[in-house]
Amino acid sequence: MGYLQRVTKNYSKLCSSAEGTSWDYVILTACDEHQKSFYQMQINLRLRGNFLPPSSSYHVVADPPSSPNCKAGRRVGSGGATVHALEDLMNVHGPKNCSYEDKLSWLGEQTILLIHSGGYASRNPNLTCKGKTFAPFVMSVDDSPSDFVELMEVPTVFDVKMSLLAPISNNIKEMMSEFRPHNKLNGGGER
Repeated sequence: MGYLQRVTKNYSKLCSSAEGTSWDYVILTACDEHQKSFYQMQINLRLRGNFLPPSSSYHVVADPPSSPNCKAGRRVGSGGATVHALEDLMNVHGPKNCSYEDKLSWLGEQTILLIHSGGYASRNPNLTCKGKTFAPFVMSVDDSPSDFVELMEVPTVFDVKMSLLAPISNNIKEMMSEFRPHNKLNGGGER
């Protein structure tokens, strides 16, 4: 059994069981509110169909609109979108009524997969509305693992990314638990 077959078999199990662990949060960035709505709809469909790990929380964030001081159409870029997405996650899902430092501390304790997916595929007219993230991922019959076909008839770029990155989340969680300093939010005290 090849690597892709093993990964998709394990991912299929992870998606159909509430017992497995994956990322604490998966964040998708969208270029605007319309794309955010489409992405949220895709996430909800996948959750209902057991195509995503139920142990993760999914958060879709639209890039902030261009500032009136910027040139027309100017975007925040990947760096600005990262900061905006993490701050939005922290404000929506993080602890309330505490200092910004405590919120940042909470953020540092999470395993987060951030997928920059905002942008319309202007060079691919058939993907203009939804962007490239939910474009079909075409595989030859020989390369396509049977578990992927059973999991979802036509996997998208997003689905393939999620399955390939799922094993990394457990490794990150193990590393974090070994090196994470204790603080007020996770029980306090020094190691």
